[in-house]
Amino acid sequence: MLIPSKTLMKNVLIIIPFGILALPPFFLGLFFEKEMSIHHYFVAAVSLLVIVPLIIRFRSIKTGETPAENGIFTHGDPVAPVHSLATSPYFMALAGLTVLYGLSFLNAVHPREALFTWLRHIDYLLTFVMVFIAAHMNPQGGGRSKNFTSRVLVTIAATGTVVALAGIFSAQGLVSIEGGLTAERLASTFQYPNSFAIYLTATLIITAILALQSNRPFMAGAYAGMVFLTCLAISGSQSRSVMVMLPLVLVIFVLGQPVRYRAILLTGGVLVLASIMAPFTVGPQARQISPNWNAFLLVLAGCLAITGAWAGLVARAQGITLLHNKKTPRDSGKQSLANAKTGVVIVAIMCVLIAISSLAILAHTGSGSNTSGTKKSLLGRTANIGAGESSLQYRFEFYKDALNMIKERPLLGWGGGGWKSAYPAYQSFNYFSTQVHNHYLHVWIEAGTAALIMLILPFIFLMRGLWRIFFVHRSHPLAPETWAIGTAALALGLHAAIDFDLSFGAISLLLWSLLALFAYREKVMDIGLNVPGSKRFDMGVKKSTNLGVPTVLLVTGLGLAAVFLAAQTFVLWDAAHRAQQAVTAAGQGNLKVALGHVQAAARLDRWSARYPVLQAKILTAQSRSSPGQVRENRIKESIRLARQAVKLETYNPEYRFFLARMYLAGGRLEKALAEAGRAKELRPWQIQSYEEYNDILVNIAVQQLLTGREESAGDTLRRVLAATQEAINKKETLPPGLQCLWDPRRDLFLTPALSITSGQSALLLGEYKLAVERLSGVSGAGDERTRAIARLWLGAALLKDGNPKGAELIQDACRSSSEAVAEYHVLKQLLDF
Repeated sequence: MLIPSKTLMKNVLIIIPFGILALPPFFLGLFFEKEMSIHHYFVAAVSLLVIVPLIIRFRSIKTGETPAENGIFTHGDPVAPVHSLATSPYFMALAGLTVLYGLSFLNAVHPREALFTWLRHIDYLLTFVMVFIAAHMNPQGGGRSKNFTSRVLVTIAATGTVVALAGIFSAQGLVSIEGGLTAERLASTFQYPNSFAIYLTATLIITAILALQSNRPFMAGAYAGMVFLTCLAISGSQSRSVMVMLPLVLVIFVLGQPVRYRAILLTGGVLVLASIMAPFTVGPQARQISPNWNAFLLVLAGCLAITGAWAGLVARAQGITLLHNKKTPRDSGKQSLANAKTGVVIVAIMCVLIAISSLAILAHTGSGSNTSGTKKSLLGRTANIGAGESSLQYRFEFYKDALNMIKERPLLGWGGGGWKSAYPAYQSFNYFSTQVHNHYLHVWIEAGTAALIMLILPFIFLMRGLWRIFFVHRSHPLAPETWAIGTAALALGLHAAIDFDLSFGAISLLLWSLLALFAYREKVMDIGLNVPGSKRFDMGVKKSTNLGVPTVLLVTGLGLAAVFLAAQTFVLWDAAHRAQQAVTAAGQGNLKVALGHVQAAARLDRWSARYPVLQAKILTAQSRSSPGQVRENRIKESIRLARQAVKLETYNPEYRFFLARMYLAGGRLEKALAEAGRAKELRPWQIQSYEEYNDILVNIAVQQLLTGREESAGDTLRRVLAATQEAINKKETLPPGLQCLWDPRRDLFLTPALSITSGQSALLLGEYKLAVERLSGVSGAGDERTRAIARLWLGAALLKDGNPKGAELIQDACRSSSEAVAEYHVLKQLLDF
């Protein structure tokens, strides 16, 4: 039988941490679908490279081969990793969360988004599995080679440092990263400062434990320098929530270290120095000059100072250890004196560094508006945190609206993307946020109550594990490193309660990888939660011949999940590619080819509402030049496709407005009226809803008047005037507390579009004064088309009000726009000039 070589598996173990953890932060944090899809292919491929050898090994067990013969595992029994995985409560919780996301897809209000969210969680699940099993495959390094856990930690530390440097250099103008600076704050490759900061917080903890545990002075010093750079970048992000939480996280980290004074010296000293240097290296002052080489040199000096000081400390500690091994009773007093001198030297070095930085602050008073106030400084931002702070109030309103959505669907939730799709129908005022800014509420909305429990459970297990480790942190050799892994994961979980960090694939992958390592270490240290009926974890080499149906089913299921992940991701990509070809062909006027492409896309991806709408738009364009019956058939087909889109995305107002226009084109006026009203209700705090609603209703009223239904037309026109008044007065309906949070960028006011439709309605209702008032304000504004239509209707209103100047406006409008000419012919049928 063909057995995968040991070299192949070793290479797989090397690329797992690189592909899973090192690359994602540099692809916009895998926030968007395009970048996340690439990761799906990688995880699926690596999963199969690990799972297939497991299956082969299971088949070879009955042949009598010993585990060492196949070279796949460094520690015997191939069943042990799978059995250990299957009995891990962390794996069970993540698997349950993934299954629940799959179930929520069946009831989603945005099936296409829900499908991809489910694929994301399959990716997270396979990542957890790969990290967990790989840790089993290579639990101990050989010679100079590191074990898998060490490789992962070094990868995390190195990646975090590079991301931090990218942010620092973008602040200093040395490199240009799109979105690297957001509102004068560092965001690096994440393009969002808070998520950038919490990601670095987790990598800082990992880097710090590497600095504390390294016995090689040069490497220890290098890791300490990386800690400094990471901490400096966190300061430059000006993330108040992270900077408030960071001291707590560092305290937790220090509590689990066997030599706490060294941990305090490293983390506390670096934090203080980075905070002092931040204004001159990554703050607004540093960006007054671009490129700022002085800031770069200051960062380099600080990094080298920390590196040298820590390397010297490690070298000194090793010397003391060697003396301790050779000491005699006479030497004990000398060792105590040496320890005291070492402490004095360390304190002196830190005092000198802080003093130099303080003198730099006093000597450099800064200049320009950026240095005159505290609004852009970290201290000023942090001091402004409070219950009355607008950012916090915004979040409270998000949470309140989220809870209202949860009450509607508490069991299976709204499906992936549920908040983004449906929150406009539940929002309290005119904010815009595609994220809840609380990942626990986000999961609760998307996948229901059981999914929330599955998300919380790993952190309960994590805190239990940390509690158990605390009592052995001085005696067990793996305890300090495991404690750091758990602390980093806990930091990500804590901050996820106030922001959407875990919506970034890179941060979620980091979290679940850390939890996988922690779960593995719990098994090794025998401190984990034992699932009832499970065997004790065994690191021995005893061969098992009893695979068991659950073990085989688990491995097979994971393999199928990997195949499904890659295949479905490719199908979605292929559909999107064909849709883009359709758009290109339509832009070139080749509607027949465009229709063929989009129909193929719809067959591949039947969960996307975009493709039926695109088909309907192409058919509508074709119907304009079609003979009678063909035109009618194409309009009917367009209506069917528009209804299909609305059925797929029931909370999408754009598709409902589109369906209303299709009903209008087909002469189904009552259905058009009802659909337009429903669309406005789904997005009541956006001015575009009122503009679209009024435009459709005016067209419905015109059709009603042309068919002799004056009473129905009057009712429709009065709805237009009422909707206009509703939009203008919308803000006044809010309580004072919410009026203070009103977003002026999304204000509801009398726009040119509302002025025209309300003026048209007033004219057709015979309220000529109101019509002249509304249309006069827009007749000289907007684009040429808008001005022409406004002048046409204003001229008609003036004529009906007895002002002969209206005729001149009508003539001017007809000369400037062919559309105005067509509309004028309709006006003559509606009004008696």
